[in-house]
Amino acid sequence: MRRVITALVVVSVMLLAAATSATAEQPIRGTMELRWNPCWEETGDVVPDWVGTITFGEHEYGMAFFNIGTGKAFEETGGRAGFFEEIYRIYDGLVPLVGVCFVPDPADVLLWGYDRGMFNGATAKYHMSGTVVDADADGPFAGFDGRGVHMSGLIVDDTAPGVLRIG
Repeated sequence: MRRVITALVVVSVMLLAAATSATAEQPIRGTMELRWNPCWEETGDVVPDWVGTITFGEHEYGMAFFNIGTGKAFEETGGRAGFFEEIYRIYDGLVPLVGVCFVPDPADVLLWGYDRGMFNGATAKYHMSGTVVDADADGPFAGFDGRGVHMSGLIVDDTAPGVLRIG
C-alpha cells in the first residue's frame, strides 16, 4: 500500500511539473486598453505616461508604461514617425483609466520589462518589441523571464488599444 501511495504522489508531482512548464513555454496574448495619463510630465520611471488594463483570457490586470528615452523626436521626422523606449509593467490590480493621476505601487508588479518602438504619424499605428526582465516567481507569469515581447495597436485621441504577445 505504501508503494502505491508513493507512486501516486510521484506521478502527481510529475504531471503538475509538466503542466506548469508547458504553460510557461507557451506564448500568451493579451488585449490592452490604455489611456494617456494626464499627470505625466517628463521622462522617467516614477509616473507612467500610459495606463490601463491588459486582459489574458478571463484575467484582467493593470498595466503602465514609463517613457525612458526616445530616438529621433517626432518633430524631427516631420510628424511621420516617433520613436520611443520605455519600461512596461503589469500589476496585480487594475489601473484607473479616467480622471485619476496614477502613480502605481511597485509592490504590485507581476511582470516588467523594457521595449523600444515606433509610432507612425500617418496611420496612427504603434508597435514595439522588447524583453521580459522579471516576472514574479509566485505569480501568474512565473517562468516568463527573458522572453520576447511584442506589442502593437492604434492610437486614437488619448487611447491606445492594442495587443501584447509574450513569446
